Order: sequence, then C-alpha cells, then structure tokens
Amino acid sequence: MKYMTSHRFHAASLIASAAFLLASSASRAAVYHITIDTTALTLPGNLGYAPYSVDIQLNPGDTLNTNTAIISNFTFGGGAGAIDAANLFGGASGNLLTGVTLTDSSQYNEFYQSFGAGTSLAFDLSLTQVVGSGLTPESFSIAILDGTLANIPTSGVGDSLLFANIDTTNPLAVGQLNLASGTGDFAGVSVTAVPEPTTTVFGLLACGAGVLRRRRVA
Repeated sequence: MKYMTSHRFHAASLIASAAFLLASSASRAAVYHITIDTTALTLPGNLGYAPYSVDIQLNPGDTLNTNTAIISNFTFGGGAGAIDAANLFGGASGNLLTGVTLTDSSQYNEFYQSFGAGTSLAFDLSLTQVVGSGLTPESFSIAILDGTLANIPTSGVGDSLLFANIDTTNPLAVGQLNLASGTGDFAGVSVTAVPEPTTTVFGLLACGAGVLRRRRVA
C-alpha cells in the first residue's frame, strides 16, 4: 500500500509541475531571427520611393501593459545601413544601431527609422506572449515605409511584412505567422522568420483581428 501511495504522490507531483510549466510558458518570450530581402528596393525603378524606413508596432487589444517586443542585433546586407534619428511613439525606445524595445503602455506604440536600402535587413525578435483579458488580441507587426511614410504594398495584413496576434489558444509555428511578400513595384521584398531553438512555441496566432495602424495613404 505504501508503494502505491508513493507512486500516486509522485505522479501527482509530475502533473502539478507540468501544469505550472504550461501556465508559465504564456509569459515567456518567443524568439525569432528575422530576415527581410530588400533587394527590390535598390532597383532603379524604385529609387524614387526612398528613403525607406523600418516600421515596427506593438499595439494592445483591450489590455495595456502586458507585453514587450525587443529587437536586437541588426545587420544590414549589401550596403544597407541606418540613417537619421528614430521616430518613437508610445512605449517605443531605442534605434536600429543599439536595438529597439516596444511595450504596450499606450494605445499606439510604434517605432520607425530610415535606412539606406541594400540587399537585406536581419535582426532578432523577442516577443512575450501574455494574453490580455479582453476579446481583442494584441498585435505585433513589421513593415517597410516609403519616402512618404506609406507602407510599401504587400500581401500581408495592413500592408505589413510580418503580422501576428498574441493569442495562446493555439501553439505557434512559423507557418502560422502572417509573412508577406512585396507586390506591385516592390515585388520580391519578402520576410522569413526562423524560431530560435529555445523559443517557447506557445502564444501567437497569425490572423487579422488585431489592431494595426496602417500608414498607407490614398
């Protein structure tokens, strides 16, 4: 009888530990390496749309102060490089050279900074995955703006290159992220997202329900 009781206790401990790890995973960060192919921006027909800017947004649904996005280790391929000062709104700080942090401390959190176009942009993204208490999920997006601060046209949500809602009802796979390619004059601009080995694959659902402030103008 002692033997059975001991094993029941051990099994219950394992279940409790697993439940704790599962619950805590929602607050961990998903980590990705992002690469954007920007070769199309350097073509002669597109030079008139420069200067281009990297635009990053982290906007809450119904709840503030739940998530943080950290963008680090920027590398520029083929002659690309950061230019001018960063433009910061809400809970955004930093720049392309030192790294960027966004928190959902206001209803509109955005970073954008101009860059000299080359063949590629690459950086690491760490994004927490705390789900708010409301019905509207928080959203994260990456886009490229042209010289008029309009999003270059893409097949993504709101002309983004990458869009994701923070929603732990489904596990995360790279294929579930809304990854887009450029369209029109910018065909060939594309983004890839590779999860780091330590990524907690729990917490993002790529769909269009989140709030995205598209900068595209008529």
